[in-house]
Amino acid sequence: MVVMLAYMIVQELQKLWSWLNVTVGEGIAELSSINSIEIKIGETSYNQIPKPRALGEILLELANVTLPEVLPN
Repeated sequence: MVVMLAYMIVQELQKLWSWLNVTVGEGIAELSSINSIEIKIGETSYNQIPKPRALGEILLELANVTLPEVLPN
C-alpha cells in the first residue's frame, strides 16, 4: 500500500515539475535542504523556517505547498 502511494506521489510530482527539467529525485534533494533554525529568547524558543532557495521556492509553488514561517518547539 505504501509503495503504491509513493508511486502515485512520484507520478504527480513528475507532472508538476516536468517543464523544469528536474527529476523528482533532484527536486526532493533540493527540498531536503530546507531546514529550521532554533531561536531562543529567554525561556521561550521556536523553530524558524528560512525562505527556500529559488528552485525550492518554485518546486513548492508548483506542488501548491506552503511552508509555515515558524514552528513551536
